[in-house]
Amino acid sequence: MGSRVNEKLYYAQLVLAQAERADGAERRALVESALFHLVTAYRGFLQEIAAGHKQRVDGPDARQALRQLQAGGHSAPELAELAALEQGG
Repeated sequence: MGSRVNEKLYYAQLVLAQAERADGAERRALVESALFHLVTAYRGFLQEIAAGHKQRVDGPDARQALRQLQAGGHSAPELAELAALEQGG
């Protein structure tokens, strides 16, 4: 994983540790912040997978990223697996 993805995962970990000590609105805000960092890390991870195949994607999820690659005549088994997991399988 690239440093940006690891950085975002670390930020989420820090924020969740703070959320454990908070309550009420502060706790909810911290959890929302952690969720933001996790979503950003996931999107970065999808971009890293595509970059490993010398492609660029900008979709919000693996299904969209996979469709973008396939539209260009490319494939990425890792994205296919993540897309299947996103579908619940």
